[in-house]
Amino acid sequence: MSSQRVVVTVPVERIVTVRLGDTVVEVRQPAAPRLQVLTFGYQGPAGTLSDNVLQRVEQIGADAAFARGAADESQQAAATAQAAATEAVASVNTLVRSLQSAFEYHAGAIGVDEE
Repeated sequence: MSSQRVVVTVPVERIVTVRLGDTVVEVRQPAAPRLQVLTFGYQGPAGTLSDNVLQRVEQIGADAAFARGAADESQQAAATAQAAATEAVASVNTLVRSLQSAFEYHAGAIGVDEE
């Protein structure tokens, strides 16, 4: 693949114009270019990725797999907690029914004794 070079030229100059009567003096001075390089490198063949991009993609894949495993574990823990909560509700309902039956029995027994 041939190496290509891209050059961007933006002419920058300071122009000072002095007018005194009918006389005009113009001073042109090239200004120092102000630029900032954000990134540099070489473009590879179409469809290729640099090594650091491939490493980041692999790391993202590994992180996603870990997150899926953690999500599965969380779902299992939630299902276990739901089952325990359902069992606890059933036990409390049975206890309340037993207490209510015992109360009704003793209230009935007290009522019979009073008659």
